[in-house]
Amino acid sequence: MENETINEEEIMKNECNEDMLHCPECGSEEVAVTAERMIMVNTGDHYCHSVKTQDADAKATCLGCQWVGQRNQLLTHNE
Repeated sequence: MENETINEEEIMKNECNEDMLHCPECGSEEVAVTAERMIMVNTGDHYCHSVKTQDADAKATCLGCQWVGQRNQLLTHNE
């Protein structure tokens, strides 16, 4: 029974790793994306999220090699 649990955990981990995004330049998974939001200049009130982290055009930065691009340029391990 314990071996079955370990195998299921390994399968889950491998499936998650295949979906993980990485830098197209150096292959690092240490990539950050930028969320942008708009704030009203006179009141400081939140207006809207103009770019969310899951948006294809969110700014992406590799913390390994300093590559800068967009989220839609990041690669999965299948690519």
